[in-house]
Amino acid sequence: MPLPRPVEVDERPVDSPVHALQQKLMRLEPQGEADDSGESKLPGWLRLGLPLIMSISLWFVIIQFIGVFWAK
Repeated sequence: MPLPRPVEVDERPVDSPVHALQQKLMRLEPQGEADDSGESKLPGWLRLGLPLIMSISLWFVIIQFIGVFWAK
């Protein structure tokens, strides 16, 4: 395996898919703010809290349902 070495000034840069993608991204226009999409979004606490509360509630129901059959 060849060892890493310093790059000489007259060497051509390595072309790779990563470099090509980076060049394409640098040419793109910067995107606007996240809130300028025109869509009305729910507050962050609700978008995070609602699924969390629903998940906890569902697990509670599942555990209670299993407990009813386990006791018999």
